[in-house]
Amino acid sequence: VRNLQEIDTELVYHMKDGTPFLCNLIATPVFDEYDNIKYYLVIFRNISYKEELKTLRDVLSEELKLSMEYKDAIDEASIVSKTDIDGMITHVNDAFCNISQYSRLELLGENHNIIRHPDMPKEKFTELWKTILAKKIWKGTVKNRRKDGSAYYVDATIKPILNTKGEIVEFISIRHDITEQILAKEAAQKALEAKSAFFAKASHELRTPLNAIINFTEMVIDDFEEMFTDDDA
Repeated sequence: VRNLQEIDTELVYHMKDGTPFLCNLIATPVFDEYDNIKYYLVIFRNISYKEELKTLRDVLSEELKLSMEYKDAIDEASIVSKTDIDGMITHVNDAFCNISQYSRLELLGENHNIIRHPDMPKEKFTELWKTILAKKIWKGTVKNRRKDGSAYYVDATIKPILNTKGEIVEFISIRHDITEQILAKEAAQKALEAKSAFFAKASHELRTPLNAIINFTEMVIDDFEEMFTDDDA
């Protein structure tokens, strides 16, 4: 009889109102001096929370998977970076490294102004920090500088990330490269200015000989008028 094993199983029980709950039952046999079972020591434990935890784990796992899908989509289409509340870089994606020409190792732990272009007015960054420290989203066009010194332009959105207490824990910045659009706009503006300058110069150059012709014509008309006046006399 000693070979009887302890029973450890899970059973579904019902409360008085009919609500089911999962229970873990452990039944341990207790023997007398003749190796006969005197009784079972039975322990019941309500383990409904385990099912709830499993369900919660499944939900969180699915949410995490979806979050990673969203992150991959954003990383594929955008230039992403994160900083702490002091502006020190804590995360950059591949697109950030590619456009800035800095490696991830060179960027992490550095201040975000490592890519600041000197053409950008300080007032704009003052306004930026004032906005995000007020827990608001900042949007704008920023001119940055690559490692080799060349410039590039981004359309930036910077959002403060808050904890459950409403405190800022970090900032995330999502950017899109608009260098081609900015350069095309600048080229169009220069072409327009060149066109205006050309027409202004051409008008001046044409006006000079025309003035001489006009003056000559006026002289001829005056001579004819004098001739007709003399004949009448």
